[in-house]
Amino acid sequence: MLPMSVNITILPSDARTDYARHCLASYGAKFLDSWGNFPEEGVVLTGIPFTKNGKSLFTTLLPFFTIDSFIKKLTPDHIIIGGNFPAAVTDYCAMHDIPCYDVLQSPSFGRLNTRLTAEGLLAQVMSKTPFSVLESKILLIGYGRCGKEIARIFSNYSKKIVITEKNQKSVSAALANGFKCFSPDKIRGNKSLLAQTNIIINTAPDVPIASSFFTYIPSDCYVFQVASGPLLLPETFHGILINCPGIPGKYAPKTAGSKLAAEICKYCDIISRNLE
Repeated sequence: MLPMSVNITILPSDARTDYARHCLASYGAKFLDSWGNFPEEGVVLTGIPFTKNGKSLFTTLLPFFTIDSFIKKLTPDHIIIGGNFPAAVTDYCAMHDIPCYDVLQSPSFGRLNTRLTAEGLLAQVMSKTPFSVLESKILLIGYGRCGKEIARIFSNYSKKIVITEKNQKSVSAALANGFKCFSPDKIRGNKSLLAQTNIIINTAPDVPIASSFFTYIPSDCYVFQVASGPLLLPETFHGILINCPGIPGKYAPKTAGSKLAAEICKYCDIISRNLE
């Protein structure tokens, strides 16, 4: 439970924040309606992810606000909560003793977020592609926390999943879970596999495959960009690119928003007890 004296200001971003505000209504949580009304203290809930372009905040509040302008408003009287904070934010907060909590680092919230991402991605793949997932040949880039859950859920529908991963421990984990997994170098050299691929799912922020590899995929191949940030593609790319940022906020905003509210309560309770 939150201390009743805590002020909660939410930067509007997607439907998750709508549900989070509803869950925290009894604490007086409110949306920020103008940058000029930025609070002098209290909890500030930012978007998840914090930024989509590495320059400005992910929020529907206009005008767009740069990361540098945002951190200059922060003081030790603030508690910043969000997800995927860039180093500029975490370093500034650490240097100025400003509590900064990335909810995606919470094991329980992180698991929920990856599950909702995988479920929502499956729904997008089914609705946006003209072929059956069961018959599709899928290339999954990355077998981290998000990639692992996507592979698990998609394997219920397709047995034609190939994974590429540069981290050897992740490669071993994928193989142990029964998936075909190759290093980026081996994927790059397998032009016949690429030429037969129907769906590519990228979960890696730093794509471990040279952009030239996209030259070899067929023109009716669908590329789903799940990782934050743009996917750099060569001019020779002829497939269909579908960006999928913030899937949990679109696919299951009530579930994600209520859990986000619970994380805020839990974190602020810890902060409060530490100050006693």
